[in-house]
Amino acid sequence: MLASGRARREAIAAAVTERTGLTLGDAGYGWEFRAEVMREMRETRGAGSVAVDFDVLPVPKLGRRGAFGDVADPDMEATTLVREAAEAFPASWVRKANTVAVRVRFDPRHKSGAYYRAGPESQTWKIEGSPTLAKPAGEAAIQTYLAPDVALHEYVHHLQVTVPGLQARWLEYHRRRTTGPDGVREKILPLKGYEHVNAYGREDEYRDPYYGREYGFEDGEGLEVMTRAYQDVLGGGFVHQEGKLMDGTEAVLEWDLEMADLALGCLFDFEPEI
Repeated sequence: MLASGRARREAIAAAVTERTGLTLGDAGYGWEFRAEVMREMRETRGAGSVAVDFDVLPVPKLGRRGAFGDVADPDMEATTLVREAAEAFPASWVRKANTVAVRVRFDPRHKSGAYYRAGPESQTWKIEGSPTLAKPAGEAAIQTYLAPDVALHEYVHHLQVTVPGLQARWLEYHRRRTTGPDGVREKILPLKGYEHVNAYGREDEYRDPYYGREYGFEDGEGLEVMTRAYQDVLGGGFVHQEGKLMDGTEAVLEWDLEMADLALGCLFDFEPEI
């Protein structure tokens, strides 16, 4: 996947430069790179061709006013963002993802942040500042705020769970990157910049330490590598890198080409296991 992704990245970069005259470092390059990726994804992988439907979980009107001003229905807006995120991925992935029902909810106060929950058991949880969320057995739930890259990040967690064989590629990659020449894994340590959420992981030399976050539950290793990679490559958000505010796509292309190559290689060449 790395070799095919590298070839794809180089071809996309050449197409962007030929069409716009822009190169990495020029204003607007990240937007044009994403646009070229999506053009090719629609033509070759059926991105956007599979209908996606989510259950909307409305929240009380209390707490909606103020920061969200003219947003008439933030629950529906959040659901729209997740649906648009799904349109960025191959049709074969989305068909697999559609086999598990998803409930989407807007986080009205940014208190509990964004998260994904799935599993065979039913779950109900209440976090300060947000209404109680109930996830029926066998379904999944996404909570997000009104940021396209964050909604995409959470949808990728759904792909991890539902697309057979996909997460295994990323976990193998994470383990390779966090294993030294002597075969010893990097230690799990507090992640710099994420002390406020008590995050631990193996930082490696990822563009952002959060890529290497690991969780204490079973199968909690390497769950943020793919999510952050696609958040950078496709999400269109801005990130802080070496004291600069940068387009996320430009940041990963400048700081971690191998990560971009794996993301593109999987997007264009990975087919789910049966």
